[in-house]
Amino acid sequence: MLSVGATCPKCGTAIDELEPRHFSFNSPYGACTACDGLGSLLRVDPERIVPDPTKTLAEGALDTMGDADGTWTAGTLKGLAKGFGVPLDVPWKKLPARTRQLLLHGAGDEKVKFEYRTRKGSVFAHQAKWKGVIPELERRHRTTSSEGIRRWIAGLMNPTPCPECHGMRLKPATLAVRIDGRNIGEWCAQSVSVARAAADGLRYTGGQATIAAPILKELRARLGFLEDVGLGYLTLERTAATLAGGEAQRIRLATQIGSQLTGVLYILDEPSI
Repeated sequence: MLSVGATCPKCGTAIDELEPRHFSFNSPYGACTACDGLGSLLRVDPERIVPDPTKTLAEGALDTMGDADGTWTAGTLKGLAKGFGVPLDVPWKKLPARTRQLLLHGAGDEKVKFEYRTRKGSVFAHQAKWKGVIPELERRHRTTSSEGIRRWIAGLMNPTPCPECHGMRLKPATLAVRIDGRNIGEWCAQSVSVARAAADGLRYTGGQATIAAPILKELRARLGFLEDVGLGYLTLERTAATLAGGEAQRIRLATQIGSQLTGVLYILDEPSI
């Protein structure tokens, strides 16, 4: 467990005095800066921008680039063919993985010459870095002022785990704090039953015991309420949107039981443990 004023071993970030807000992904103090505490990022799905892998680039395999006969697309493909040796007459599925990677994700800092010839015969030429189809679509999704374009690109995307926090939603400095060898993300990845058993096994002495006692009492009680209403199999990281109706009702019931109100009558509309 990191002490106050320690440094995150992963990123070198200094950790100030720890507060509850450092462990909340709803707080800017704790939320992962890469995904804003969502735990996932929208990324373009390659299969959606290449719906028919039997087509060649000249036939429009990269669907989002538009008609291969168009001025911009034709010039871009010719530039890629000349600059990187990309074959335009080979089906997408037969292209080397390295070539597909270059087309989708770019060529780094290397520049290539692109020429665009209009129907009137004018030629426009310039040198530029090839950023790749996917990064360009994601950039347009972030910056466009057109709601229609944003919706169109969103339809090509899937949520993927954040590479920075690995879906745990918190900053590396927060995840560097460990209790019994586990950070808060790893604790939340456990089921209610497993987490309750692990919490019951925590033992502290001296001043640490005095500090931990009320926290552990509350933690064990809350986990106990969830297990008592039959939700011991749920993982603590489950989002509300993924819960069944009955599961959501039992969580509300466990919350009510935990509030320790008196003079309240609960009427359950169906048999329940």
